[in-house]
Amino acid sequence: MNYEKLNILKNREGKRLKRLRKRKRWKKGQNVLKYTRTQPKSIRVNRNPYTSKVENISIVAEASFTLFDQPESCIKLIRRLDKVKKINTRGYIIVEIDLSGVVWIDQGAISFLLAKINELKQFRGKRIKIWGNSPKHKGAQHIFNESGFLDYMKDMFGKKFRGSIKSHIFKVGSDKMLNRNVGKAIEKSLKYITGSEQRYGPLYSIINEMCLNSVEWANEPNSLNQNWFLSVNQIEVKGERILNFTLSDVGYGIINTLYRNFAKHISDALEDKPEEVLARAFDRKYGSKTKERNRNRGLPLIKKTSDKGFVKNLLVITNNVTLDFNSKEKSKKIDISLPGTFYNWDVDLNCIELWKNQRL
Repeated sequence: MNYEKLNILKNREGKRLKRLRKRKRWKKGQNVLKYTRTQPKSIRVNRNPYTSKVENISIVAEASFTLFDQPESCIKLIRRLDKVKKINTRGYIIVEIDLSGVVWIDQGAISFLLAKINELKQFRGKRIKIWGNSPKHKGAQHIFNESGFLDYMKDMFGKKFRGSIKSHIFKVGSDKMLNRNVGKAIEKSLKYITGSEQRYGPLYSIINEMCLNSVEWANEPNSLNQNWFLSVNQIEVKGERILNFTLSDVGYGIINTLYRNFAKHISDALEDKPEEVLARAFDRKYGSKTKERNRNRGLPLIKKTSDKGFVKNLLVITNNVTLDFNSKEKSKKIDISLPGTFYNWDVDLNCIELWKNQRL
């Protein structure tokens, strides 16, 4: 056997395979670059050109990032963050949230974004690192910096940001009730409108019921990361001091967790608007998903508190519905479903005095 000729053939074959592997790696890199260039500006996924593993995801917010005026703009970004949980990869995933182009922003969008970020950090089976920036627009940047969002963040050097004075966001875990620290913070916040720290029963009641909806559903097999964030904001309108509250619950949403049999579900879908279905839920027309007798009693209590005037401007956004308790005309169906529930309401001095007078 001609061993010299055999070695030459082996060397040629080895070089050919080496060229093929090199070509394959090059094509894979080109495919990644091509895929990256064709992605929409709102979301960009960067992969390792050799292993195709997702390494970095950039999500860009639109110019309007509001939950009150244009809820779809906020929900789009929240749902893009939801997709991170479905990425099948090992190791860390770095998620960049780009808010630099935001011009219009509100407390609702900021609070719900914080709740979603907290959920991603706790998500089982994924190691997710999240970082981002703030709006460049001066007005939007001021609202963002004073919202209380940065109280939960650190800068690039690991230092905490300066805390907000007028706005605070409080975090409570999925398996806890309204704790003592949050209660004390609410008492202190009431000083802004009353001049002294004090308790306000209706406020504790509705917050407690809103949180119960999240806590009770935490035993569902797929609800591993239930959490809620309560924000308290000091505002002034025409010389009148007002406390604005928002509560963000990242979960199923009210409509999705209601128990309705199939026939009733079809009837609602065909005959009624989604906002009417949600309004009836606050009138306790439906049971709960688990059929337990103690479920779904909190929503009527929340509505009753609003009807009595103990809170004002109550607004609920959940799934694909916005429900305004002040105006049926403003209640509407929204095009994109919110993965959770968002509450917004105000308390002023008139609310507290009305409650005190009715107690006498």
